[in-house]
Amino acid sequence: MCCHPLAQALLFPFETTENNREQIMDANQLAQSLQDRKQKNMKFFERYFPSIHSFCTNRRLTELQLNLDSESLEVNLLQNGELIYPAQTQAFNSNEAQQFSDAFAPGKMNHPLRHTYANELHHFRYSHGLLAEYLESVGAHKGNARPYGFRHSLPQVVFLGSGIGQHITEFLNIRDVRHVVVVEHNPDYFMASLYVTDWEALITPYLQADDRSFVLSVGDTAELDEEKRVHNAFGGVWNHICLNVPFMPIQTVFYVHRADPFYTKVARRLNREIEPYLNVWGYYDDEVNQLNHVLHNLSKGIRVMPRPDLHDTPKITLVCGNGPSLDKYIDLIKQHRDKITILCAESAGHSLAKNDIYPDAMVILESDYITYQAVSIIPQDKSKKINIIGAAQISPLVFNHFNDGLIYLKSESSYGKLLASDDTIADATPSAGNAALAIALDLNLPDVFLVGLDFGFADPGQTHSASAFYSEEEQADMFAEFKRKMTAETYKVETNVRGDIYTTPFYFTAKTHAERKIMLSGRKDVINLSQGVTIIGTTEMTEDGMAELLSQRQEAPEFMLFDSLKNDSRKIGRKAQDKLKKEIIRTISQMCTEITAIVENMQPDLDSIESSLFKINQVAINNRDSKTAVMNTFIRGTIWFWLYNFYALSKQIESEKKLSLYTENFKQYFGFLIKTLPEHLKNYIKDCNSDDDPRLKLTISQPEPDYELWKDKVIIREMEHEQ
Repeated sequence: MCCHPLAQALLFPFETTENNREQIMDANQLAQSLQDRKQKNMKFFERYFPSIHSFCTNRRLTELQLNLDSESLEVNLLQNGELIYPAQTQAFNSNEAQQFSDAFAPGKMNHPLRHTYANELHHFRYSHGLLAEYLESVGAHKGNARPYGFRHSLPQVVFLGSGIGQHITEFLNIRDVRHVVVVEHNPDYFMASLYVTDWEALITPYLQADDRSFVLSVGDTAELDEEKRVHNAFGGVWNHICLNVPFMPIQTVFYVHRADPFYTKVARRLNREIEPYLNVWGYYDDEVNQLNHVLHNLSKGIRVMPRPDLHDTPKITLVCGNGPSLDKYIDLIKQHRDKITILCAESAGHSLAKNDIYPDAMVILESDYITYQAVSIIPQDKSKKINIIGAAQISPLVFNHFNDGLIYLKSESSYGKLLASDDTIADATPSAGNAALAIALDLNLPDVFLVGLDFGFADPGQTHSASAFYSEEEQADMFAEFKRKMTAETYKVETNVRGDIYTTPFYFTAKTHAERKIMLSGRKDVINLSQGVTIIGTTEMTEDGMAELLSQRQEAPEFMLFDSLKNDSRKIGRKAQDKLKKEIIRTISQMCTEITAIVENMQPDLDSIESSLFKINQVAINNRDSKTAVMNTFIRGTIWFWLYNFYALSKQIESEKKLSLYTENFKQYFGFLIKTLPEHLKNYIKDCNSDDDPRLKLTISQPEPDYELWKDKVIIREMEHEQ
């Protein structure tokens, strides 16, 4: 073995003789070049990727060793004396990269999610209506959706596993890739790549372009169990690609290096998330309606819930959803009510009240008028015994139906950020059950038990508690469409100890959000009593186990959760409300001005389209002005739906025949939306201090008041301006 500064990392598998001394000199020169490359990479990371530089500094290979073949001078990796790659490492990585490229060769197709159909949109709402008009104008009707074609340039590639980096270099030599994500959660592999791959040469062209991106997600999860490793690696990818719309979900491909079983699991998890993700984007018509509700609630003086640390609360915490398993615990909850703090989802509140159980707080999330109609089913002799905690955007009418109420500010919301509040609640979506769980965890309430948070069902005919208002005969007409849609979307998701379990895309999304919230909380005391899908991060307990636990628990001292929160709550004053409105309009106007300039310069070819769509999205999600950036969650869902549909049409096979039509009409309809959106926003919230606001008594699917009249005036003005 030869002596060299890389002694602890690099092995030379041959002995020195007179005959091979020249080979040794070549090997030594190569070894020095490997060391030089690592130092070069570290200097590059120090300047452009400081977190990567910090991660790698003072870190050495532990389980792997670099191996330099004496004859071929090929670099390989050794683990426990065995080579990781075949002897011809470079050839292996070149072949693998070519095979992956061939799988997505130009001219081949994929069949991801289709574009929206016009008849799926609310025609008499602003953004929905304009998108429907655009889709109709280009003939994007039901039955016309076609597969998406690949070309030489790929929109986004996720490399799952860095290896020594050769396959990444090879692939980027074979294909043009606009957006690259590299994920490696075994630090030995990434550390080894520093000697072999010139990351600076690979990444620098991406740093110099304003329409491309290169992300490195490197971590060390070796000490975690497999489930958590998969979750962390999934997050390392998802947190980057989920924002890069429309390239995710359209034609993002996952390159699993060496068919690694671990990264194969990560890829499967990523693919499962894509369709449910579209369900939580949000869109402008709903967002502006929610904002109008927020302003009404603040104007009415509804107080904002604080976020104290309640870990020393004397009672256990029960978070109730309205799944079938709730019925099995009704009697037990009644028997031990004084030992339990109950936070329930809005629909579970009806089921509990029907059984004369009144929660400490009923959590309401949904903003649509139909939610007010639903909770109004609870008779007032029961509802007036219930206090509610509502998301700030719920209908102002809801508060009149209950005893008392507070609002909470979502940390992800634009208004929460603009109000600079420290008492926001995080990850409280997409269901009211998720919101109740988020509140329990963010308040640090102890001993959290989940019941009725089934996120699925063993019997597709019994999706909710038998006491749910969905099952009441006199409410059949109100919830007929809800039941029809649930039946149509139901699918088998898993088989567990309870047998085959079915779910829907929305419930599956809610489950994954609950799992993520639990994992991020770091809590180990979340017990699942529900009897639907498996919830990762919880410990399951049976009915008998819960009965025994409660019977052994002492009577708890008096503690009233809602009163405790109300005592420390606060009002948002009128001055702060006026400032909030002005700042929202200012920031939205700024975004729209920036986007308009990009749209006007877009050309009807895929290179220009992909470049322009990336830039438009960056205005929404990564605005350079930090004050403007706080409005990203308000507008990004709307922009994503437009970009997604336009890009889906543009990527369809044979789209070049209609690309000019798709592009020009997109510029016309989307351009009109963006130019007039600030004015529409002002018009929509103009009555936010008035109880007579007609928008308060409409569902989001009903026509917007005076919309057509407003639109006609704006169109006439725009035409006059152009003349």
